[in-house]
Amino acid sequence: MKPGMTASLIAITAVALIATALFFYRENNDVTITRIEEPSDRVENRIRIALISDLHGKSFGRGNAVLSGLIRAERPDLVCFSGDLTDGRDRKGLKDRVGTDLLVDLAGSLPVFYIPGNHEKDGGDRIAWVNETLSRGGVRLMSFRTESITVGKSRVTVGGTEELLPGASPSSLLERLKGGEGLRVLLCHYPDMFEKYAGGGADLMLSGHAHGGQIILPIIGGLYAPGQGPLPKYYTGVHRLRGTTMVISRGLGASIFPTRLMNRPEIVIIDVEPKGKEKEREDAANRNER
Repeated sequence: MKPGMTASLIAITAVALIATALFFYRENNDVTITRIEEPSDRVENRIRIALISDLHGKSFGRGNAVLSGLIRAERPDLVCFSGDLTDGRDRKGLKDRVGTDLLVDLAGSLPVFYIPGNHEKDGGDRIAWVNETLSRGGVRLMSFRTESITVGKSRVTVGGTEELLPGASPSSLLERLKGGEGLRVLLCHYPDMFEKYAGGGADLMLSGHAHGGQIILPIIGGLYAPGQGPLPKYYTGVHRLRGTTMVISRGLGASIFPTRLMNRPEIVIIDVEPKGKEKEREDAANRNER
């Protein structure tokens, strides 16, 4: 091979490697915002919920400033975290403070509701520290609890489950949630529980755990989710059944499998609007076009 051709080949290879590295960096570090509008006859004004999940101790910017800034910029009425703040493989708890600092920071100015996921289950003393830190910082720990808040003229009742606790049963929680005021929101880490919980009292079920199927391929979709296996049914997006709408966060961090592909970290913004509001907007848009 001629020297000029060799130099060109080296240059092309270098550019391709840099482009590939940048692509994978973006796929795992560039947070996307997914917007969902959900009509409801249980609210009198718009309620904006920021759903985040599966941080696994990952930091976006120093002190998670990038992530916190993106959430605050959306001006949510409440923030819901649907499990796996920590990483179960981190036995020394070196990443625990990354997640607790983020939620405590947000709780300084916003109602923040939290449930643990499977990575918190076996944390022992570490997780006791996490829970104490969150509670002391104003974060609302929702394991088998319900709590109601006022947003404008509307009420929101939030409840949370923790399925992996020994002897855990959500039936009493769902009964309390069914009698809750206004919009009823269930935090459940596991989206594969949707068919069991749908119609049980929640208007909205907010989940994570599936990591968006880890790798999302065109037509095929998500490749694998814990608890569901290959080609999972519930890995992202909006699902409806028996009067309950489930929204799944693709999550923010990574766990056992370290790389995302076509599946960037995600903040989900859910705007719950009074039923009929979307029709009013369509009519207004049509009038403006005339």
